[in-house]
Amino acid sequence: MDIEDSDDAVETIRALREKCDFLEKEMRKKLIAKTEDFQKSMVEMTEKNLNSEKQNKIHFEKVNMLTKEKQMLMDDKKMLLEQVERSKRSRSLLIQQKLALENETNEIRKSLKEQKSENEKKGALILKLKEEITALKVKSREVTLIDYDDLKSSKGRRERVQKGCDYLQKLAGAHSTQFYKDLLNKIHREGIAKLKFSPEEGLQLYHSANLSRSNFRTVKKMVKDHNLFDPLPSLQSIMDLEESVASEDVFTTYETRGVKDKDKVVVVSHLTDVAKTVASRVEELIKLEKLTCDFDNGLWLSVMGDKGGDEMKLCLAIGNVNCPNSCHNLIPLAIFNDEESSQALLQHAPTVINQLNDLKQLTIKVNDEEVVIPVEMFLGGDMKFQYDMLGHQGASATNSCMFCIKRGRVKIGEYKRGESLVMRTEQTYATASAKGHEKAVESVKPNSSFVFKSIRLDHVTIPSLHSVMGIGQTYGFDNLLLWATELDCDDDNPAITKTDIKQGRLRKSNILNLQDEVKNLEIEHRSMSIVVEILQHFRDSAIDGNDQTQEAACSSEKCLLRDRLMGKAPLFDSRLVKCASCEETVHAVCCGNWSSDEWSLTNDSSIPFYCFRCCGVSGLRIDQLATRSLELLEKQLKMKTEELKKEQDRYDSTTEALKGKKEHRKKLEELWKKWGADMSVWRQNFCGNHVYNILKEDAIDDYMSVFRDHKHFKAMSEFLKALGRLQRLCVPRLLTPEEIDDMENAIDTMWANLQEFAAGDNVTPKLHAVLEHLMPFVRIHLTWAKTSEQSIEAFHACYNSAKLRYRTNRNELLKAQQCFKRCLINNR
Repeated sequence: MDIEDSDDAVETIRALREKCDFLEKEMRKKLIAKTEDFQKSMVEMTEKNLNSEKQNKIHFEKVNMLTKEKQMLMDDKKMLLEQVERSKRSRSLLIQQKLALENETNEIRKSLKEQKSENEKKGALILKLKEEITALKVKSREVTLIDYDDLKSSKGRRERVQKGCDYLQKLAGAHSTQFYKDLLNKIHREGIAKLKFSPEEGLQLYHSANLSRSNFRTVKKMVKDHNLFDPLPSLQSIMDLEESVASEDVFTTYETRGVKDKDKVVVVSHLTDVAKTVASRVEELIKLEKLTCDFDNGLWLSVMGDKGGDEMKLCLAIGNVNCPNSCHNLIPLAIFNDEESSQALLQHAPTVINQLNDLKQLTIKVNDEEVVIPVEMFLGGDMKFQYDMLGHQGASATNSCMFCIKRGRVKIGEYKRGESLVMRTEQTYATASAKGHEKAVESVKPNSSFVFKSIRLDHVTIPSLHSVMGIGQTYGFDNLLLWATELDCDDDNPAITKTDIKQGRLRKSNILNLQDEVKNLEIEHRSMSIVVEILQHFRDSAIDGNDQTQEAACSSEKCLLRDRLMGKAPLFDSRLVKCASCEETVHAVCCGNWSSDEWSLTNDSSIPFYCFRCCGVSGLRIDQLATRSLELLEKQLKMKTEELKKEQDRYDSTTEALKGKKEHRKKLEELWKKWGADMSVWRQNFCGNHVYNILKEDAIDDYMSVFRDHKHFKAMSEFLKALGRLQRLCVPRLLTPEEIDDMENAIDTMWANLQEFAAGDNVTPKLHAVLEHLMPFVRIHLTWAKTSEQSIEAFHACYNSAKLRYRTNRNELLKAQQCFKRCLINNR
């Protein structure tokens, strides 16, 4: 603002004041800025002073430290000078000592030369003493170290094991695993301890566990994958043993026609060389130290035959082993699916019978030397088989005994032991057979002869298992059931007989069996109808379902699971199986497993299955096979339904004669069940094991308490206990003289009590054989059950398991060959 331009003084003063104020503010700002700069300069100067003081302090400390070091160096210098002086004095002293030591060394060398000759003389003696000391130390350790098995305390055993583990860990290192496997293999090879299965033991394990080739390889692979010691032999060694035991040269399998039904196709398997197979088995038993030497006249061989299921089995048992009654002791001679008769045996296995007739001795190798063993042949099996092999008409014939000529159907009250016994011989059989034309003479079939001509009549073994079971059931358990029913019936009811009770029990058993069969057939029929309908959909190209997932899972030509209708089949589901031939995966229902029996096998991985392609079945043949199966099921269902209705009517009529409170009958069966014999399972009678259980004295006292007030209570109790004593003497070994006397006393006790409570019953062929012919046989051969039929009865289950294993094989010839091979392997 310019003052000169202002006319007004006040305005001029105001302007001057504003200018002064402005200048004052500017001066104040500059003053503040200069003050702040001054303060900053003062702070910087202060910091510089502090840093200078710190540096001075550090410098001062360094000066002090250097001063101290200088003083220490001066002290060290003084000390070193003193040490130098001492070293000079000691050096002169050492020179003097060295001269003295050289003199002493010369003297020592002279003395050593003098002692060297003496040491050489004593060297041999010292070495000898060292060897003696070492031997003494070793001997002392052997004496003090006790065998591990002799250690009594668990602490001592733990300490010994721990020492062994520690030592092995030092040898192997901290993380070694291969060392221990190599060590175990070495221990096994050296024979220190048995750690691996031999090929023979591996064969036994393989077949006892029902393993397949694939399962065995899986086990071996898992052992290897887990880095474990493998105790199993190689699969190839097992296959080599199978080939040597049951090769195609050992047995023959072929198809022929039936004896009576000429249209029936019979598959026969039999040994090629009986003597060679038996000799090989005897050599194996000697090698395994299982052949016993409890025979005087030679090797005991028992020929046995029986029909179980569809197959007739002819086997040979070796009696000179610890367990001759085992089914694994049986050598299969011939197996065929035809009737049980001598005519069938002669037609289907003539070479086997001829070889058995010529088998008088065996030539075996023991320690590379040939040994000749005489053979004693016996005829085992049940009485039906024995009758037929001898040419006898059987148990229902007029002269029902195969050992003597005595009329049958004699009441116990009229029977006289030992009277009117005319013993049969081989000659009397031949004479009676020659005399018979239109009518049999002495119950011998006309123009018949012994099938096994080398077996004498006194070598025919009375069946121990069936005899005890038959006598116990006929005279013991059936009479007890009759007594219980009589106690349960009202007084005005007609008299009840054993026939009524037996028929009622049989018919009830048949009804339950038929009901189960009809139910299963209805399920199979509904399921099979759906299969046939789906196959029709294939022909009409009308499949109703999504076939992507099922087609990917199943490689069959016609996958039935592609149709939703299969979900309504009550028997079938979508389970998969692998074809044993082409190893393709198919549904179980798509490869023809349409029956309930075959379907139940699909859960067993060890059962081989074969698809339709590998069986040569395709196209319309699959449809025809399904249609035939459905028609067969319809016929079976209709037949079983009618049979069930008829059986129910028969049972209703029988139960009218058995009305009562049933208290005693119920209690009797409960007590039998308590001792291990359940008649609801074994509906007709008891098996051998259950007869054994309820013939124990404690069991007899228990269930006989139901008839405490019966007039024949004592006689029945003593009869059952005597039969139990007789059964317990049916052991597969030689009997002592005391046991033979006890057996005879038991038979006498049985007979005395039978005459009291069963005088009106007939003497059965089994009872007659035990009363008259058992003790002469036992006193000659010193045993009853060493050549008994128990093994052939157990053999049926063994063969049936083989049939189940190979049931899905549609080729009957190949299936029979596999089953027979399996039986030969089981014999080993």
